[in-house]
Amino acid sequence: MTNEENSKLECLEYLIFQDKDSSQIKRFLKLHPNILNNVNEDGYDVFANILKLYVSLSESSISEINYFYNVIVLFISSKVGKDIIKNQDEYLKIVNKDELKNKSHVIKLLQLFDNSYSVSLEELEDTYNISFSFPNIIMNELYSLKMNNYCRYNFTNQECITIDSENAVCLDDAFYLEREANGNYKLYVHITDIPSFIPYNSLIQSEARKREETLYLRDTTIPMYPEYISDCICSLLPYNNRNVISFIFTLDNNLDIIDNMQIVKGKINVKHKLSYDMADEKIINPDNSYLSSMLIKLFDFSMKRRKENKSKEKYRSYENAVDRKEHHESLNIDISPSANIVHEMMVLINYYISKYFKELSLPFVYREVFLPDDNFINEQLNIIKNTNDNINLDKYFINYFKNAYIEGKYVDIPMYHKGLNLPSYSHCSSPARRYADSFNQYLIYDFIFDNKLDDINIDIWKYKIKDLVPYLNMKKKENELFSSRYNYLSYKKLIKNKDYRKK
Repeated sequence: MTNEENSKLECLEYLIFQDKDSSQIKRFLKLHPNILNNVNEDGYDVFANILKLYVSLSESSISEINYFYNVIVLFISSKVGKDIIKNQDEYLKIVNKDELKNKSHVIKLLQLFDNSYSVSLEELEDTYNISFSFPNIIMNELYSLKMNNYCRYNFTNQECITIDSENAVCLDDAFYLEREANGNYKLYVHITDIPSFIPYNSLIQSEARKREETLYLRDTTIPMYPEYISDCICSLLPYNNRNVISFIFTLDNNLDIIDNMQIVKGKINVKHKLSYDMADEKIINPDNSYLSSMLIKLFDFSMKRRKENKSKEKYRSYENAVDRKEHHESLNIDISPSANIVHEMMVLINYYISKYFKELSLPFVYREVFLPDDNFINEQLNIIKNTNDNINLDKYFINYFKNAYIEGKYVDIPMYHKGLNLPSYSHCSSPARRYADSFNQYLIYDFIFDNKLDDINIDIWKYKIKDLVPYLNMKKKENELFSSRYNYLSYKKLIKNKDYRKK
């Protein structure tokens, strides 16, 4: 085995047995799907070593059992899993021994390899604190809520558009661009207004917090809000009046932003529900319609924004290669003009709202993407040296280690988003699908619309955010583990009682 292959194994081993961060392990396995082919001259196999450690654990070591079980699930549900299945008989020799068969966690492990064993959705719910359906108490509250239409700008005459996949029904952003008499442009980015329908202290809001995000699984979706909210009453469906939070920008003739962003409560009526293909056709083969000319200008604006920040393209390409989200518009920015529009509009909103709150020193949930610099790497390498003298910290190990430590997380203070090369960033553009986004909308209401700027109110929100941020980061990782296991079981057709999720 070459020095590079050996360093790759050592890095993975460190992540599993020392660092113990499931997100970094998952990232590493995606980057290196052939890692199990790198067996050293002594026949060392990292997955076999995990199995040996797991089965040796005492049944009282609950946290260790849970951690290594989840690591094993990450292995078999990733692309590495094909090599595990190929060598399954050899791996089972480690587990399937008479002296181990009475251990409950070993029985649980054997079930992962047993194609006759199925898991119910109820079991998955209990294990990962996931709910496929909403309790009756939530649904009863939902139908008692009323939309708050008080004091809104009327934008219903605008030729607003949505751009999404053809069958999408959870539409939470819309756009409009108009030319002013002085030659400038007004750009409107309208985001569905969750607080206008869901009170902050409601049971529904608490349930959304518990879920953290909408989960897009292999064969189903688990929504963060009941579908009546995300796909109906708060979805920006065409020819329906809908409440929005409107972000308004003034652009000059060169499509440069020339004034501060305005944020207002608005009401719109979408006139054009466009798929990416429909919007692309209007841009690539323009006609004489206002819709076509608006889309072309929006595309020009998006490309101008994209070219002004080259560094974020490398980050997006890398992230999409590692963690491919099929529903994310950034996957198609190199082949679809309209995907560029959507992507740049979302980055625009998430940056400018973070900038707005940062400049006012108001509480907000920010987003940080950490890219390890030389100082961080050197600090970590020193820690590794002190804990394990046998690891060869050569250039290969350092490179693999660095790639594993790219991390996105929520923070309570504005931090530099190194991936997008922006001084601050947040999530505010998908409030029907991400809890951080809808939570930030409640802050917009309190501080901007209702002008509640007294010290007591500010301090209350600071405490809430201090509690929320670590929860969101933890829950995100739990959701990743659940998604990996669910998708594996679904692929193997080992989930029983699937009708349960429809209740």
